[in-house]
Amino acid sequence: MDYATPNPNALKDEEDTSTVTTSSKATELRNAATEKARVAAQSMQNKATHLKNTASEKYEQGKAKAKDVHATSEDYVREHPTRCVLGAFGVGLLIGLLARRR
Repeated sequence: MDYATPNPNALKDEEDTSTVTTSSKATELRNAATEKARVAAQSMQNKATHLKNTASEKYEQGKAKAKDVHATSEDYVREHPTRCVLGAFGVGLLIGLLARRR
């Protein structure tokens, strides 16, 4: 018992109210943090979905462009067979010379 305090229960009542106030503040902070985490997670999920869709679109565009380039190069080789064979021979010769130097 504290002799400086005439009523020993007075301190106990103050502790109970401060505990309740602290507890409610902690609950408010916890709820605010939970809400911020939920919003951040939703935002990241939206960004990930957008990135996935964009990547899928770019992949399809690249695939279509590769098919177009393949068809164009195939047509070029059919129209100019001699030029392509001589070009391939020249490139092979150059690679052979460079490989022999090492």
